[in-house]
Amino acid sequence: MATHLKSQHLAEVLSILLAAPPVNSGAEKRRATRIQVEAPVTIWPVKEGSHGTPATVLTRDISYSGIGILQARPAATDDQFILRLPRPKAEPILLLCQVTYVKTLADNLYGVGALYVSVLEKSKEPRVEISMPKLAEAMKQTPAAVPA
Repeated sequence: MATHLKSQHLAEVLSILLAAPPVNSGAEKRRATRIQVEAPVTIWPVKEGSHGTPATVLTRDISYSGIGILQARPAATDDQFILRLPRPKAEPILLLCQVTYVKTLADNLYGVGALYVSVLEKSKEPRVEISMPKLAEAMKQTPAAVPA
């Protein structure tokens, strides 16, 4: 079951991500309306209910129901990860995402499409068994950059 970002949250996230300079001006045709935005964001892979090591990935596009990213780690359909989206003057949004599309673009470069599964809120029990204190601590760590 998928979830959607609230309009206000998407607008807040886009205000931060669109402020970053574009990496390239190519666009892709998609069935769902997506906004092309290329900016770094942090993800944590989720395996067996626990989050893994954070990594910085590059967004390709974003919508109300999902996101396209470029990453250096291979992924498989149905893999899950936690996505941290920045917002101005507010806490970042943490989303549990599920991979729906993977394409190898080059050596150690993968195009990944994912749907939002749920919004993870610190005040509520997340829908996966993730230790929020551990996640908060992991968010403070500097993630590894995507190799060039």
